[in-house]
Amino acid sequence: MTCRQPCGFQFCWICLGSCFRHDYYCCNKYRGKGGSPDDVSRTNAEKHLERYTHYYERWDTNDKSRKRALADLNTARDKHIDRLADTQRATQVKLKCVVEVWEQIVKCRRILKWSYAYGYYVSENESGKSDFFGHLLGEAENAVERLNHWAEKDMDKYLLAECVSEVVQVFHTKLTDLTLVTKTYFENLVRAWENDLCGADNVVSESTESSRKRKDRKD
Repeated sequence: MTCRQPCGFQFCWICLGSCFRHDYYCCNKYRGKGGSPDDVSRTNAEKHLERYTHYYERWDTNDKSRKRALADLNTARDKHIDRLADTQRATQVKLKCVVEVWEQIVKCRRILKWSYAYGYYVSENESGKSDFFGHLLGEAENAVERLNHWAEKDMDKYLLAECVSEVVQVFHTKLTDLTLVTKTYFENLVRAWENDLCGADNVVSESTESSRKRKDRKD
């Protein structure tokens, strides 16, 4: 078959290989991994597309999550602070942590969004850097998911009922601690960016050795 102009590429409609490097024997014969140059080229293109899709989908997901968090931040500023001040008899100054948690989530989602853009360009051949980056990214994601879940779900009970001062203090402490822990994980991630994942091989080796020792102790 011939692709329409201006392309004009001639190819086999069965195997999609170039007609200039093609015969029916090659076309019909099963080949394992590798195969003809056209097969290798097509397989590589598919891998690149899959890799791009992987990172793009996560970039897009965190972008949407950031926008939702921004809407929740505005709601916290406009409604939740006044409501919590009434139901919990707490000052707005003490309840500013409610706004700060959503500010932190918005910031974290933005960092995660661009982390996946950065991750796409980390060479797969540099396994140390790739593993190190994946480790930091995983820790940061887990931290913000915990914080996000708490901010969305657990906060409802404080909005719906009056709470004694002891409960308010627990609420404030938990929220502050989760926000601080999340911030620390993301600072580690950003610092690794800025240093171009310098020292990744050493960190990964230490992590692998620690995992091996834990496994040996269990055995």
